Amino acid sequence: MSAPPRISCVILCHNYGRYLDQAITSCLEQEPGKFVLHEIIVIDDGSNDETEEVCRRHEKNVKVIRRSQQGFGQTLTDAFLLSTGDWVAPLDADDWFHPSKLRTCAEAMTGETLFIEHWENVVDSHGNPKLKEPHPGGNTSTLVVHRDTALSLLPVSNEISFHALREAGRGAVLRDPLTFYRVHPRSMTDRITPGLSQDYRAEVCLGLSDRLRTLCGNPPAWATTGQLRRISQHFRALASGHRVESALQRNQRLSAVILIPGMLIATLRARDPIAPWLRSLSSAIAGRPLVRLTTDQGRLNRDHSADATRAAMIKSPLPIPTGRASCPTQERISAMSRLSESVTRVMHILDGADLGADYTVAQLLDETTARRSLDLSDLSPQEQATLVEGRTNHLIPSAAVLAEKIEAAQAAGRPFVVKYGIDPTSPDVHLGHAVPIIIASRFQRMGHHVVFIIGDVTAKIGDPSGRSSDRPPLTDEDIARNLSGYQQQVTPFIDFERADLRFNGEWLNKVTLPELVGVLARVPVSMSLQREDFRTRLADGHGLSVAEFVYSVVMAWDSVAIDADVELGGVDQLLNLQMCRKVMEISEQDPEVVITTPLIEGTDGTGTKMSKSKGNYVGLTASPDDVYGRLMSIPDHLTEPYLQLLTEWTDDEIRVITKRLEEGTAHPMAIKRILAGEVVAALHGLDAAAAARAEFTARFSKRSFADTQNLPVISLKDHAEDTLGALISRTLDFAPSISAVRRVAQQKGLRLIRESNGDQQPMPLTEASVQQTLGEVVSEIGALEGSELYLKVGRKVARIDV
Repeated sequence: MSAPPRISCVILCHNYGRYLDQAITSCLEQEPGKFVLHEIIVIDDGSNDETEEVCRRHEKNVKVIRRSQQGFGQTLTDAFLLSTGDWVAPLDADDWFHPSKLRTCAEAMTGETLFIEHWENVVDSHGNPKLKEPHPGGNTSTLVVHRDTALSLLPVSNEISFHALREAGRGAVLRDPLTFYRVHPRSMTDRITPGLSQDYRAEVCLGLSDRLRTLCGNPPAWATTGQLRRISQHFRALASGHRVESALQRNQRLSAVILIPGMLIATLRARDPIAPWLRSLSSAIAGRPLVRLTTDQGRLNRDHSADATRAAMIKSPLPIPTGRASCPTQERISAMSRLSESVTRVMHILDGADLGADYTVAQLLDETTARRSLDLSDLSPQEQATLVEGRTNHLIPSAAVLAEKIEAAQAAGRPFVVKYGIDPTSPDVHLGHAVPIIIASRFQRMGHHVVFIIGDVTAKIGDPSGRSSDRPPLTDEDIARNLSGYQQQVTPFIDFERADLRFNGEWLNKVTLPELVGVLARVPVSMSLQREDFRTRLADGHGLSVAEFVYSVVMAWDSVAIDADVELGGVDQLLNLQMCRKVMEISEQDPEVVITTPLIEGTDGTGTKMSKSKGNYVGLTASPDDVYGRLMSIPDHLTEPYLQLLTEWTDDEIRVITKRLEEGTAHPMAIKRILAGEVVAALHGLDAAAAARAEFTARFSKRSFADTQNLPVISLKDHAEDTLGALISRTLDFAPSISAVRRVAQQKGLRLIRESNGDQQPMPLTEASVQQTLGEVVSEIGALEGSELYLKVGRKVARIDV
């Protein structure tokens, strides 16, 4: 059993003596866990306040190192040079740690993780909460870095240098707010002088890019030469974006345009998304900067931090899902929104990471699960409408009208009312029912008012949609029983503390016969006769009651009663929802916008919709292991639509996964594990998702290559002098070219596997291994007595006969 990690807490102080005691105490009072608090160091960079007195009070527990105003970069560099623990947790002296920080971070110090970042609670200078919700980290106090690894990046000018480890796929992101981050009335950064802040960021990124290039000659253990070159170009592209922004803030449009080609070259070499370059190009052509200058120096910005650097980076606009075939264009979400920042972080993880690795899945789930509670109110009405449109079958009359209604409600200072109605005909809710509720959740997180309407009256009529015969009537007892667990089942997808739950009996029991007849008299009979389900039942000789015939009119009264702005439902509800628009119009109200969502296909993949009667469903009350197992059993072709409809993934993220499947650098089972984890995390939490994944792996995933039939065999004797690249691309035909083999290696899909008695020992191969001979590669792994050796290229496997 390996020893627990030794963690050095290093506090960086310059005239923050008034806060230092709290910072030191927060290190001393950490909760116990699987770690050792190795040391607490205070590096005092020439303070002339009460810092020395505070250090003297803690001299038994704290080592103090004094410097003479050498600056933040040197102080941070010294934090790693002078500490002796396995990991370093730096802390700005005006911040303080949550008591569970080291215990929580220690749990993430597994596998290939060398860099941990987490969220923060933002407070004012007095320590009072400044933001209601936790804030993404990235600054000095929210990082924990493996010390020996960090030494290869020294010296540093600020903590952004350590983000290179994240770009190499060696980082972990924790959503837990484990640091209290203090914001002062005046910022340490000049955000008023045009270009000054952007020039600083560009200088930091360029310095890091040059440092990474120098490492290519003798790459450290945490990255290959190819990865270092790509990451170097990534930061060079960011630097170019900052320089473009600086020029535009200074009204130097021509200078900005001249910088655009260099940014494109770096972007392409880094294999980064092209969208940031396009935004900079558009900005340069228009002559308008993307980042507004501010005169408010009290904003959330202590910009020596990587958090501010990241927040001001020229980021990818959010790729909007395009589930509707009728959507003519793919609009973009603001590059500075919280959602776009999350997408950017996920795209970095997806770029080259081993999607089958536990630490990669954990990173993705941390990020995407957090989106289910992400505040979307920073999106404009147009952006909100576009985001919603991407996962719909119908949006009537249009996304433009939806945006106009949102804008009008905001201008009037009234809630924008989102309606979702259900008839409690069954006590069980499954994932198919969750699809429109997930859209309702997005509306809620945009700041709108969601109203759930329980059809205690309409349930007694029975919705005739899609029925070949009439529904059996429900009693009040049936309705109460079916409804008893509904709210608890859908709570994972909606916050009922911010939503209304109402029964349509409130108003329908008060409707008089003259009122009903008055509305029916103005509803064309053709609106009901056009229904194919009605025509089929009548043609087949089945009954159709008058109550069923007017069901949609009665249901429409709900929209009138709450004056709905928009209504959600499955695509099978389209005609009912169109009737709601008609009745609202008759009632002289502005007709609601109608949104329908796809009916999700059942887990059996036969093309029929998910339903309990067919047994092809996943219940919301199912255990984590059951949910995970059912989703792992779906056919491959359902993975993509399930990701689209049941998760917060965007289309661009899903396209990256699809491309990697096509290239053979990701396995369909790995993607299903991500999907299954997403759904379990939504229903039961991240811990349950990790446990279900571990249980499934233990039960079903262990297999021996020795039991696999018809594997190709390569003789070491015959091919010892062949390079690995030539062997894979020409002899085995596992890849179209040697360049393709290099890409597989860069994405951690190339490995040797030693197997003995069913136990497998994977040995990842680097890009450099592609140029080595098979004999050289095999000789580096040592003795093979009693073992079989296999070469794994993506999903393809060959046995090496030694």
